[in-house]
Amino acid sequence: MSAISAVSPFAVASAGLLRASQSFGAAAQATATDPTGDSSVQNIVSQTEAKTSFSANLKTLQVADQMTRALLDIKV
Repeated sequence: MSAISAVSPFAVASAGLLRASQSFGAAAQATATDPTGDSSVQNIVSQTEAKTSFSANLKTLQVADQMTRALLDIKV
């Protein structure tokens, strides 16, 4: 029988938010540096991917918070 390791959804989502933010910033900086260059389309795609990733990780945090509150029966 193998041990099950628990990974905090808060830690995973927070790390995802940070990665998405950094990715968006890098793509935005590249676009600002050379807005009409050969990689401008790829930079815009990267920004869109980072935005989607950020939204998904944010939703993960929200759901984890809701589940924790329901589990602990905390009324705010």
